[in-house]
Amino acid sequence: MKIRFIYKSGPHTGKGKFAVRLATALRARGVVITDDLKEPVDIDLQFGKRAYEPKHCKKTVLRLGPAHVDKNQNYKKLNKPKWKSAKHSDGVIYQSEYSRKVCHAFLGKPHGMEAVIYNGAPLTNGHIEPEHFTVVAITRKWLFQKRLRDAVKGFIMADILNSRMYVYGEPDAWAKVMGYGSENIEYRGLVDDDELHSILLRAHVMIHPVYLDACPNAVVEALAHCVPVVCGDQGGTHELVADRGGIVIKDAPYDFRPTDLHRPPRLSPAAIAKAVSTIHTHGYPMKTSHIDIEYIAAQYHKFFEELLVAGTVVLDGSNG
Repeated sequence: MKIRFIYKSGPHTGKGKFAVRLATALRARGVVITDDLKEPVDIDLQFGKRAYEPKHCKKTVLRLGPAHVDKNQNYKKLNKPKWKSAKHSDGVIYQSEYSRKVCHAFLGKPHGMEAVIYNGAPLTNGHIEPEHFTVVAITRKWLFQKRLRDAVKGFIMADILNSRMYVYGEPDAWAKVMGYGSENIEYRGLVDDDELHSILLRAHVMIHPVYLDACPNAVVEALAHCVPVVCGDQGGTHELVADRGGIVIKDAPYDFRPTDLHRPPRLSPAAIAKAVSTIHTHGYPMKTSHIDIEYIAAQYHKFFEELLVAGTVVLDGSNG
């Protein structure tokens, strides 16, 4: 099987890193990967929306994250290229069941095959015990919907002896949360892959309070390092975490309609504190095969094979 896909976001973004890992894992399965637009291929795979009109291919596949739902943006205009790309693809792969539902609501159902396949990462064994009970919060950019204030307040409320919280990511929204800091909280900014690996080897728990995430790569990385995650039950994050990777907190239900992500509902700091304290006291038995990049690549490979046979089925890749 020969597949064409081109990732322009670079290997240092979540999407780009996943694309590189997926290509490597597919090659290990004997799949040929090319970025030549003129080369005949079995599958043309594109991410998010079409960056070019696919030619010289038997089937086209689009990998979709969430639809745009924020009232503060022109979400209809932003969704239009996603809708066109999905409409004209033979198959669509969603990053989570939430991603499928929100895309159906805002883009409509595609005409071809569908699958839910999570993002993945190589599984990492080992843990380096730090001096402190270590809590992390990691994202690329802290926007309003990421609710950093709730995470920080939850950590402070947990009041765990000899604990530290480290916050990583671009500081645009930190001015609104710095007042909730303490001497046990450090804001570290963006980190490279080597430092992220070192951080997660030492972490005891990740707080990921983001509202309506589809399938966050930061959470996948944490789970791959056997770090339990505390999150809300809306969006797609809880699909990764529930019963196998941490504690899910009740969140305000989302109705799959346009919403104001500058004013997300609160994620209870008290509930976050309770979850972090529970993991501190009892730990968490991790089950991470569902995000192993080798398993994810096998699901992609299977989907491509099914598509080439021209069957119309729905595959659910969430049961790792």
